[in-house]
Amino acid sequence: MIRRCDVARGSLLVLALLPVLQCAHPRISLQQLEEIHHDEGGKFLAYRREVPNRGRWSRFWRSASRLFLSSGTPSPTEIDDPIGYCLRRLRELRDEDNDVALDLARGLILTSEMASRDLSRVVRTDSFRTARTLAQRLSLTYDVGETQSDEAISPIVEQVSARVSRPVPPESAASEDPRSLAVQLGRCRAERLSLAHRLARLALVAAQRWTVEGGEDASLAYTEASVDLGAHALYLAALQSLDDGSEAVRVEACRTLLGLAPGPGSAEIAERFERLATSRTKIAIFQTLSGGALARQLDPSFRRVVLDELASQDVAVAYWARHSMALLLGLEPEKSSTEEVRSRWRALGDWDAASERS
Repeated sequence: MIRRCDVARGSLLVLALLPVLQCAHPRISLQQLEEIHHDEGGKFLAYRREVPNRGRWSRFWRSASRLFLSSGTPSPTEIDDPIGYCLRRLRELRDEDNDVALDLARGLILTSEMASRDLSRVVRTDSFRTARTLAQRLSLTYDVGETQSDEAISPIVEQVSARVSRPVPPESAASEDPRSLAVQLGRCRAERLSLAHRLARLALVAAQRWTVEGGEDASLAYTEASVDLGAHALYLAALQSLDDGSEAVRVEACRTLLGLAPGPGSAEIAERFERLATSRTKIAIFQTLSGGALARQLDPSFRRVVLDELASQDVAVAYWARHSMALLLGLEPEKSSTEEVRSRWRALGDWDAASERS
């Protein structure tokens, strides 16, 4: 006969392990993406063919073993399709309903690294999409600012690195005021993408360290810094990808620039427009504009480019140019004539009308 105490123990075991059987935690997806990349010297050299098994049932049995044993080390598992593995993890990140700022910051930094450095263009394309989703959840407001040299940034990096690597007793940590240093770090705008990623990672590590030490204000300040620096790294990754050989990557890079910083981002796109934009890319850019930016947020040089495309010989390009211009102006696209849209657009000013195509 089954005793009541056995039933009680079984119920407690199920309750203890229930969270493990639920959907994957975003930290698991992030950890899996970090583990599959063989990173050396800031470069993703290859995909690992064997990674720790962090699947749902594997986590269940490890959790069960930890109730009775001292450890539950994940067993290794072989990855036959690393690209598909990465795409599934990225989809999990986009689908997760997670509002923990530190997790979102970590995801933003990792996906910006993957968008610029992953070996697969398909993964890079999807990484840009995922990074934009995470940025939206963070309600990100990114200020491009003036870039700084490595020499100007170096003193701040040294101070933060020293603080992160130095054990500090709780009573001593409480007497420090690290917020000002976190704010300084968050305002750094590196010229080089590799340094931008390093700064973002440093801020993330500092935020995690202060969380452990119980410094709530400092942890929040460094979390905010990691978000700002992650956004800057993503912006630089998108800029770099405007010259990528893959059209799909270029499209996602343009969408990312317009989403993060419509003014400076549109100026960068305008500068390279004729060189990078095929008909498909132009249409994708115009469809992105139809998603909610305001006409006056766009750089005048880009507004001039859009106006020029209103007279494009490609019917689809001309249609989407007019459609996006009408929406940006607050007009109904199907009820507004081309001449009305052109006239209202020109009224925004700030350009040399002689440069427009007739």
